[in-house]
Amino acid sequence: MASLIETVSLEQFSDLTPVLQDDGPRPVVPINYDPNFRSIMDIFRAVLQNNELSARALALTSLVIDQNAANYTAWHFRRRCLRKLGSDLVAELRYVASIAGENPKNYQIWYHRRVIAQILRDSGEDCSGEGELAYTAAVLDEDSKNYHAWSHRQWVVKLFNCWDSELIFVESMLEKDIRNNSAWNQRWFCVHQGNRSDSYISASSKQSSTLSSSSSSSSSSSLQQLFDISKELEYAFSSTTLAPKNQAPWSYIEGLMREQQCQHQLSYSDFPQIRKHLESLEKVLGNSVPMYACWINVLTASNSEEDKKRAREICSQLETNLDVVRAKYWAHIGASILE
Repeated sequence: MASLIETVSLEQFSDLTPVLQDDGPRPVVPINYDPNFRSIMDIFRAVLQNNELSARALALTSLVIDQNAANYTAWHFRRRCLRKLGSDLVAELRYVASIAGENPKNYQIWYHRRVIAQILRDSGEDCSGEGELAYTAAVLDEDSKNYHAWSHRQWVVKLFNCWDSELIFVESMLEKDIRNNSAWNQRWFCVHQGNRSDSYISASSKQSSTLSSSSSSSSSSSLQQLFDISKELEYAFSSTTLAPKNQAPWSYIEGLMREQQCQHQLSYSDFPQIRKHLESLEKVLGNSVPMYACWINVLTASNSEEDKKRAREICSQLETNLDVVRAKYWAHIGASILE
C-alpha cells in the first residue's frame, strides 16, 4: 500500500503551471489571501485541472485541508487519490482523528470519516464498528452534545447492527448527565429504530418478562408491547425524580404516549403508573412546569369531569403564575378542554 501521509513541498510541483484564482476583471471586494494559502491553492487548482491522482497530490490535499478543513473539494479529491493509490485506510482514520480535534464540528471531516469507515466495512476489514464507536465516545467525552458525533454513532449503530450495546452506552451517558437531551434523543433512536425481535427493554433494568406466556399470539404481542412501554416509562420516571424540572424525560414520556395515540392503541389511561408517579412527585415539588404539563395530558385523557376541571385549573395556574412566558399557549390549551 502507498504511504498515506507524506511530507510535500510546493517545489515538488515545479513541473506544473500554477492556476491563479480568477475573480474576474474588476472584483468588487478582492480578498487579501495569505501568500502561503494563495500558493498552495494555485498548485492545487493545477493538480485538479490535470486530474493527477498521485502520492504527491494526496499529500498536497493535506496542505489544503490544513489551510481550510471545510474545503469539500479537497476532501473529495483526497478520496479519489486514496482509492487510486490503494492507501492504508486505517491510517487515514488516524489522520482524520488528528485534525478533527481542532475541528470537532466540521461536516466535511465527519462525512469523510463515514466514507472511509464504509469502505473498510465493505472490504471486511472492520466487521464490528468498535473503532468508530470508541472514537465517537471519546469525542462525546469532550463534548457530550456534539451533534456530528451523535449522528455518526447512529450511522455506525445501524450499519453494524449494535443496538443493545448502544443502549448501554446511552444509559452510561445519562448517568453522567441526566439533563443530556442529546443522549435522550439517542435513547429514542435506539428504542424506535432498533427493529429487534426481542423488543427494547431497558438495559439497566432488564428483567425476564412473564407477560408473553399468553396462549393467544395477538394477546401476547399486545401484552409484550404494554410491558415494553412500561419499562421505558419506568426509566423516564426515575429520571424525573432526579431532575423534576428537566424537560427531556417529560418529553420522552409524552412522545411515548403520543406515539400510541397516533396508532390508536394505548393512551395515558392505560398506564395508571403515570398518575401515581405524578401524585408522589407533586408532594415534594409543586412548581415543575413540565410535571404540570404531563398532569394536563393525564387528566384530559380521562372521562372524569372532575379531572377535566382540574386540568383547566392547572392551565390557569400556568398561565397566570408558573409559566407566564407562554401564557397565551396555556390559555389556548385550557380553552380547548371541553366541559
